[in-house]
Amino acid sequence: MRRISFTLLLILACWVQSIAQVVCNNNAAGTVQQVNTSITLPSYSIPPGENSLLVVASLVTQSETTIGVTYNGNSLTTLGNSNSALDLSFWYLPLGDLTSVMSGDIVATNSGVLNQDVALFATSFWNVDQSAPMHSLVVSGQIPVNAPTSNLTVTCAPGDKAIDFITAQSNNNQPAPILTPGQDQNLEIEDRGGVAFGPFSSSISVSNQIFDANTVDMEWNIMGNSSVSNFHIAAGIKSAGELEAAAPIPTLSQWGLISLAILLCIVGLVYSRQANRSKLIISRID
Repeated sequence: MRRISFTLLLILACWVQSIAQVVCNNNAAGTVQQVNTSITLPSYSIPPGENSLLVVASLVTQSETTIGVTYNGNSLTTLGNSNSALDLSFWYLPLGDLTSVMSGDIVATNSGVLNQDVALFATSFWNVDQSAPMHSLVVSGQIPVNAPTSNLTVTCAPGDKAIDFITAQSNNNQPAPILTPGQDQNLEIEDRGGVAFGPFSSSISVSNQIFDANTVDMEWNIMGNSSVSNFHIAAGIKSAGELEAAAPIPTLSQWGLISLAILLCIVGLVYSRQANRSKLIISRID
């Protein structure tokens, strides 16, 4: 009986661990514009939640870079960039515990002075470590021409979440390539053909994936002819630990394990009582 009870506690502990993870708010939004030095994503809203984090992905063309991002006037921290012709970068802002919806403009400033196509994507998470919310940036370097896939391996810990940002540019006057995320990745937002540089048009996408091990592969299939301006970045978002409220409902497989453990306990209890009764009857006969 003690062994069965221990099994039940172990399974329940595994379920508690499974909810101690970074949670995506599924509120991704974005804009693609032709601008000089700044681009604005207006009225971006973040829902209430504990240990919230805003993550912004920025892309600029013509070998320029993003030099600053703000949300409601508050400066975001840069995680790093791809340092490439089509420059991709991640920016983040810890927001603590939000008791109500937060809304405001996201403004990114770039180093360019000429009109160029710029993309700005935003998404948010909760249950994120507020002191060191993101792990180091992983950069692909230049993806080869017409490469069918791009893969980056991100190292974190179970409960963390990986986020990535990829762009693939077409050959001269060809349609933008089609980007398809790996089967375990959650596509957050994408744009196909909105960003162009002369006769070249690009597809750009952001996805995320939860860690159930110490590494996770962020993989994309690239369909269609692509040029040399293909780049991919990724990073891990660090979990704050066990959720205190609003934990997700267990999956069917988790419910199955819990139900099985409870059933084993009941069977063990019945068996134990029957064994005790048998001992009592034997003692009376003796």
